[in-house]
Amino acid sequence: AFLLGDHGSFVRTLVVDNVMGSIEISAGTGSTVELTLRETFKARSAEEMARARREVALEVTEHPGRLELVQGGPWRCRGSRHEGDGSRAGRGDCCCNHEDRDYEVRFDWTLEVPRELDLEVENVNDGAIRITGTVGRLEVGHVNDDITLASVAGQVDARTVNGALKVSF
Repeated sequence: AFLLGDHGSFVRTLVVDNVMGSIEISAGTGSTVELTLRETFKARSAEEMARARREVALEVTEHPGRLELVQGGPWRCRGSRHEGDGSRAGRGDCCCNHEDRDYEVRFDWTLEVPRELDLEVENVNDGAIRITGTVGRLEVGHVNDDITLASVAGQVDARTVNGALKVSF
């Protein structure tokens, strides 16, 4: 569990950035972020399995009023992910490591979060995003699956390239 707490004038923001797997976020009654993460590793050899376990991990970054949970791996840019002001500067400013790998890692996320919380959620492959009951700013993006936002309130910016988008307020 992660405690966001009250940081005065800071906005409470949770970032979830995944590459492969599903993301399910629901509003709870507390002030903590409760995460259940199922990690599935597949590889063609014992050596590649060991490599996958070395290279891919949950990366947690905490700033006042902001928690970032990222499926980290060799495809990520190293160094600062965000500027000090919380902007996403630098994103896409470097080249990812596209070296051939004989492994696949899937993170399936289940989170219970405070009801009033800003969310920045991104996913790429093989797993839908579902967010239920939150109040706040939602920035949600997906490339290859569906996004469902149910019983949400606040400003919503949601987009998917190859999937359905369903929103109810």
